Amino acid sequence: MEDLADPTARGDASVSAHISVAWAPSFYRWRGKRLLDLALGIPLLLLSLPIMGLVGFAVLATSGPPVLYASERSGKGGKPFRMWKFRTMVPNADQMLVQWRDSHPHLAEEYLKNFKLKDDPRVTPVGRFLRKLSFDELPQLWAVVCGEMSLVGPRPYLLKELAPHPEVRQAVGSVLPGFTGPWQVQGRNGLPPVTRMQLDIDYASDVRLTRDLKYLLQTIKLVAKPNGD
Repeated sequence: MEDLADPTARGDASVSAHISVAWAPSFYRWRGKRLLDLALGIPLLLLSLPIMGLVGFAVLATSGPPVLYASERSGKGGKPFRMWKFRTMVPNADQMLVQWRDSHPHLAEEYLKNFKLKDDPRVTPVGRFLRKLSFDELPQLWAVVCGEMSLVGPRPYLLKELAPHPEVRQAVGSVLPGFTGPWQVQGRNGLPPVTRMQLDIDYASDVRLTRDLKYLLQTIKLVAKPNGD
């Protein structure tokens, strides 16, 4: 998502300055998790191709190119990677963002608090529908297959979100960011940044097969009963 303001200017005393993530070495963490990503990610990607074709056509037909939108995210080890989504905003979202920031200061305040806008005026009607069903996230399955993301993991943070919190970046960067994860099933956009970070830190310290399967099942339930967040 495009930035409304620079969140690096906002420190947060609620995020501990001394965070450590301790974990016991396990086969699942170092090998099994990747095997699960490939075993499930490849079939999911293939099955989603017809849906992605329809989504791409809908975006192109209603608001023109580009169909996809990429943003720099923090990956494993804090290494940046480009995360792709179907474009859900107007093509000139960056310019519109500056205009709305100047004429609606409360939006800047909301973004600095949550790193996103609940009712973003730049989202297109088709984009709002795609977000409700999480169809805009489908291109990330390619990142899972390629090894840049995992099916389950910490939220793929914007680089500026983690810039003020190097300890958090180190903690969540001990594993690949996830297509879904605790942030997805425990509140999504309704969670404040500090809570999202803590959930991801807790996940990174305890990566287990049973936990990942639980989050995958919970995600399926959420997609089946979308709430529009």
